[in-house]
Amino acid sequence: AEGELIAVKELSFSSMQTLPELRFDDLRTRNGFETKNELAEKKSRVRLVSQEGSSIEINSVEIDKPGRSVVDAGFDLFVLNNWEALLKGEKVRLDFLALTRASFYGFYLKTQSVADEQVVIELKPSSFFLNMLMDPIVLTYDLKTKRLLRFQGLTNIEKVINGKAKGENYLARIEYVYQ
Repeated sequence: AEGELIAVKELSFSSMQTLPELRFDDLRTRNGFETKNELAEKKSRVRLVSQEGSSIEINSVEIDKPGRSVVDAGFDLFVLNNWEALLKGEKVRLDFLALTRASFYGFYLKTQSVADEQVVIELKPSSFFLNMLMDPIVLTYDLKTKRLLRFQGLTNIEKVINGKAKGENYLARIEYVYQ
């Protein structure tokens, strides 16, 4: 609210476009995450390094279906890769990496409306129980340019009060402007 920088995020998109390498530092708590993609002949995995204060934890998360797995902003390229199916009204399944849980969780995308040159797509958990706990993330795209116009829903920015992380993330509405 005071215009202070609270976090820094860097993304590097490699050959696995929906799995960008990510570095995220929360400057309020000095907690952070870093992902590295490891590609082997028959296996793929995301190496997740998390830091809380001075302690560091390293997890390796196996990727069963690399073409369906998504890390952070890789969701945008996943949407574009599945644009035609979404416009036809098909449900498209994906596995999204929850950084704080070091696990992939099942979600699906489905177009909710196409009107006024905009496509509104919902991202919902495929688990019945998670679906009961979490509102869908709503993504609005420009129909012609396929650019993301709005993101509305749960973010990866944790609520912090007096320097203490609360284990709950902010809900946000992010508007994108292109020049």
